[in-house]
Amino acid sequence: MVSLAERRFVLQQHMPLASYVAMLQGYMIEDELEFAESEAEKREIMNIYDAISYREKEVVDKITEKIFYHLEDNILLYPLLISSCLHNFFVYQGFTSFYAVAHVRKTIIGTTKTDYAPVQATRQALLDVTASNNYDEAYVLDTMSVKDMVQHLFWIARCDASAPEYIFLYPKDAYYFISICKYGNIHFYISGGNKSVLSSELKSFGLQEWQGREYERFSNSGGIEGRFTNPEE
Repeated sequence: MVSLAERRFVLQQHMPLASYVAMLQGYMIEDELEFAESEAEKREIMNIYDAISYREKEVVDKITEKIFYHLEDNILLYPLLISSCLHNFFVYQGFTSFYAVAHVRKTIIGTTKTDYAPVQATRQALLDVTASNNYDEAYVLDTMSVKDMVQHLFWIARCDASAPEYIFLYPKDAYYFISICKYGNIHFYISGGNKSVLSSELKSFGLQEWQGREYERFSNSGGIEGRFTNPEE
C-alpha cells in the first residue's frame, strides 16, 4: 500500500537525509534568488527549496556514498531485478516501512509530454495514488509497494529530466538512504553502521559495487532511449 505524507514529516524522520537535502538546496537556491524578478517569485523559490534550515555540516560530512548495480544489461529486466534485490535486502534487515521524497518541493511525476511506455506506466501508477499531476509532497510505502516504487524511480530518473534529479528512498530507522541515477545505478548514502558489512550483504542479494566513473550501459550509442529533456535546461 502507498499513502501520502508531508515532506517536512518525512525529512524530519531522517536527519542525515534532511541535512543532505539542505546541502543540495543550498547549492541551487542562490542563483535562483539572484535572478528572481519579484517578491512573489522569491517566495515561490523559497517554497521549492524548503529544507535549507535542516543543514548540519557535521552530519553531511559523515555521510559516505557507495554505488551499486545489477549485472543484467536488458533494460526491461533490470528494474525488476534491482527492485527484487532491494526488496529482499530490506526484508532481511527487518524493515517494513519506507519513505520516498524528492530533494526539492516538486512533483516527481515530471513531464506529461512523453509516449515512452515505461514512463507512461509509471506516471499512471503514481497518478492512481495522488490523483494529481502536481502532488509535490512525499510517499509512505510498505514492504510490497516499495518494490514498485523502486521501478518507478528507475524510469523517472532514467527518462525524465524534467523531474527532480534526486528522489530519495529510505527504510524507517535505517542508517542510510538511497537514490537511483539516470544510469540505473543505486546510490547508497550511509551515515552509520558498518559500511563493509553493508556492501557484503548487498552483494549477497545480487548487487555489485560500482567502481570508477558511471556511464550508460544499456545502449551502444551512449544515449538514453526514451529520455525527455527539459527544454529549459
